[in-house]
Amino acid sequence: MVNGFNEQYLFINEPPQACVWTGTADSVVNLSPAGVWSSEAHGVRDGIQVGWTEATDGVYAALWRGTADSYTDKSLRERIPPRHWTRW
Repeated sequence: MVNGFNEQYLFINEPPQACVWTGTADSVVNLSPAGVWSSEAHGVRDGIQVGWTEATDGVYAALWRGTADSYTDKSLRERIPPRHWTRW
């Protein structure tokens, strides 16, 4: 258990959706905000989850605090011209 969350990453659909849960199926919270095609969470600490989201216009670094409404885009796309954006 990490900060109340047993896990921070789960494929609940195809495409993948970032989730958190606290031990039961009823506690699963989908972290994907509206407008996001897929997401993954790769780390959790102190109630914060980090990972990525993918929308039609690209893949972005993401930060959550346990809910989809808490999603924050942490990418640098506003500071980096589009010609330098890369998808992996």
